[in-house]
Amino acid sequence: MEMDVDEGKPGPSINSVTNSKERVTSNSDWENNLITEEDTDELKAQLMEVPDGEAPEGSEWELFLQREAPNLTYTVWKRPWKNGLNTYKSATLMTGVTAPQLFSFQSDDALRCKWDGNVLEYVKLADEGEHKELQYWRCKYPCPMAVREYVYAKQSFYEESTGFFSISNSVESATDIEVPTRPGRSHRVSSYLTATRIFDKTDADASHPQVMLVQICQE
Repeated sequence: MEMDVDEGKPGPSINSVTNSKERVTSNSDWENNLITEEDTDELKAQLMEVPDGEAPEGSEWELFLQREAPNLTYTVWKRPWKNGLNTYKSATLMTGVTAPQLFSFQSDDALRCKWDGNVLEYVKLADEGEHKELQYWRCKYPCPMAVREYVYAKQSFYEESTGFFSISNSVESATDIEVPTRPGRSHRVSSYLTATRIFDKTDADASHPQVMLVQICQE
């Protein structure tokens, strides 16, 4: 199901996926970098747990942020990861949209280039079907931080009882893939993971559907 959205104006210096074929060699080993089935199950279990406000007693998570707006509530928790960094978990409850609509919008990476002004470049490096892709992103960060570059494997799937899932993780080696190189100051993010679950709230009024987006992110 497609979401009716206002595409707006494209962000600056955006390259679409139209020239990505020049950078792709087939039969790559990048799929070896996809997370294991065991890790996928662990992430799914974490995405299934959505605390109501404060994290449960004894949990590693602690409440970090809460915000409310018309038709939307947003909560973020954090827990220690490594080297002083944190893993973040967020839950966003939206009214007036369904899970298929939101997932369609969230999954449209080319469309994101048109509404997200922080995206400088997006290239689909490889597509092995079955909702598995290798992607390259360049994103700007506030000055004086350098532009950040990401190369990650993205996979998506749907389970009728639990909703839509998307998992992206950094790729360290892809010997048959030519990754774009760009002039200027930039930082390649070497360790990156984001996992998303989108599902309908079954207790919502049919005339006012509600959807929950739960996400875990670390980099």
